[in-house]
Amino acid sequence: FNQLPWVIGLLGIVTEFAAGMSELFFERLLFEELTTIDAVHKILIFAVFRSFFVVGLFSTLKYHESKLKETEIQKRNEHMIMVVSNLYEETILLKKTLQFAEKVTKQSYNLYKDLHEINEGQRDFSLEGIPQQALRIAGEVHEIKKDNQRILSGLSKLITEESLLDYIDIDSLFSIIVRTNNKYAELLGKKIEFVFSISGTHPDYHAYTFTSIVNNLVSNSVEAINETGKIELLAEQNQDWLTIRVKDTGPGIPRQYKDVIFKPGFTLKFDSTGKSSTGIGLTYVKEVAEMHDGNVLLNDSEDGKGAAFTVHLPMAKITRKE
Repeated sequence: FNQLPWVIGLLGIVTEFAAGMSELFFERLLFEELTTIDAVHKILIFAVFRSFFVVGLFSTLKYHESKLKETEIQKRNEHMIMVVSNLYEETILLKKTLQFAEKVTKQSYNLYKDLHEINEGQRDFSLEGIPQQALRIAGEVHEIKKDNQRILSGLSKLITEESLLDYIDIDSLFSIIVRTNNKYAELLGKKIEFVFSISGTHPDYHAYTFTSIVNNLVSNSVEAINETGKIELLAEQNQDWLTIRVKDTGPGIPRQYKDVIFKPGFTLKFDSTGKSSTGIGLTYVKEVAEMHDGNVLLNDSEDGKGAAFTVHLPMAKITRKE
């Protein structure tokens, strides 16, 4: 009955009371002492206090143990979600590297052919040894391409082999994102208020897809806010679509950059030394959203302050398959 402490308490009272009454009974037999109502009341009171003191101590220990286990499991889940989310992001970057390697391989091979024609006298000017060097470069880049293909295959397999644990309720997902970015804000010395709201009935969502998209947008907002500010998160389920909105009170994005913010390498963020960020975050969010037949938009802020992004994702792509 360790899951029903009140049953243990009642059994303890009955056992303690029976033991006390048995003692009174034998005292009456042996010493012919009278059993008074007052003695019975005392035995009952002691039985109640003793029983529930033990049960209370037992329940406290069990509760403390369960909270420790819950905290440990939560930490492990958050760690695994963020790790796999980062691996998921790497697949996008590897795809770009793969395309770039293919392009460089083709260019290097064309260079080899052109220089080879020069070396053969079909064209004027000769650079001895250059054609072979270009061919080696093409071969080396081709090896990089094959390595990237193998890495991409392994990462894709890791992500596509989905289990039931890969799907988590939206409250937990938002809580994980808020806790993670709250720690990030504290690390940057910023005081940011996080607020999230949920509208509609939501099934469990694919954790890595959800967190990889929303976490990128929220971390961008954390970096954009100067010292203090607010970040609002909203999830709305409308028929076959999930809409996610991320709004902050940062400096916002100028209108002239609205058409280029999703392009690779574009950034408005620089650190104290003047070094820019990679400018790949919003590109990645756009790639993942479109990969799942969705989209991401930069909205005009209602009060003219901060930045507001809206992500639309089809429910069928991010929920558990029947």
